[in-house]
Amino acid sequence: MEESTLRLSHLAREVVEATAPDELELLPQVTAAWLAGDLEPAGDRIRWRGGAIGAGLGTDLLVTIIYPALAGAVTPLLTAVGVHGWRRMSARLGRRPRPVDVIIPVDVIDQAELVRDRILQDSARLGIPAEQATLIAEAAYAALLRHRLGDR
Repeated sequence: MEESTLRLSHLAREVVEATAPDELELLPQVTAAWLAGDLEPAGDRIRWRGGAIGAGLGTDLLVTIIYPALAGAVTPLLTAVGVHGWRRMSARLGRRPRPVDVIIPVDVIDQAELVRDRILQDSARLGIPAEQATLIAEAAYAALLRHRLGDR
């Protein structure tokens, strides 16, 4: 990973460390579920599409909503033609596109305020309570600023 980039999973880890450190031990399982396509927004709620990690975990745990919140804010800012091309090809083949651990380039890191604002705007659509959305948004903003300044 270049110094000027950041993976979505690393940003998620930093946000969970800052906002819900007691849930950090669940993050690897949630990350695996996200990358397998088992966790996704479903209309006004977040739902598990499959996998054992979903049993008993609700959206009251920040770790279960971190990926939809961050991906919803960061993905529209990315200009990764390869990701869009892969999703188009998957759609043509009749496959459900799977989330990827995208690399967040420096130009998106420089848009930390926009990422924070998008998390807050999208939270209601995703069914994320305002209090949790604010925690995620502020922690993501701080993590992106640290990366921009080279403190991580």
